[in-house]
Amino acid sequence: QVSPPVPQGYSRKAAALEFLQRLEEAKATYEEGLARDPGNEQLLQGLRGVETRLAERKLLNPFSTPDLLARLEADPRTRGLLGDPEYRRLLETLRSDPGQLGARTRSWVTVGGSGCEIWGCPSPFWGSSPQAQREKELGNAAYKRKEFPAALEHYTRAEQLDPTNMTYVTNQAAVYFETGEYERCRALCERAIEVGRENREDYRQIAK
Repeated sequence: QVSPPVPQGYSRKAAALEFLQRLEEAKATYEEGLARDPGNEQLLQGLRGVETRLAERKLLNPFSTPDLLARLEADPRTRGLLGDPEYRRLLETLRSDPGQLGARTRSWVTVGGSGCEIWGCPSPFWGSSPQAQREKELGNAAYKRKEFPAALEHYTRAEQLDPTNMTYVTNQAAVYFETGEYERCRALCERAIEVGRENREDYRQIAK
């Protein structure tokens, strides 16, 4: 919990949110801090930075292109899926938050979608260890229940089973963010970037 009178608290929380690619939340945190301390230069710089990243994300998001539905309709591999409400909801989610691509890709592939072939997908979602994916799913379930120690244990085990997948490192970072341990969160995000680079991860996944 951020202590309201301390601008540095807002700055640290917003920085952690940025590392987790939760840019809208980071922006809101900077704005909340500036509402209490309008002249704080650190918060102003942070806000300008996150606004720039949000603008860039919109430009780089392939799901925000105006002709997206036309392209999917024209592709015989995806045409039939447009009548599926779940598929439509997935597209709308990715339009507004491309950061959900990694988390939602598996459900898309399950229903037969070919987004990975059209736009390209991070390699871990194709080659990751089934046991590691299972640990991640268990971690996600614990995370949703706010059982953070259990979630961290599962995410750590997933990384041990598949140390080349940066996703499992960022999952651990998310746990530390929720528990307010922002420095540990930041350190894990930086390590995730290194893991991605070492294993030739897709640059879009590293950017996230």
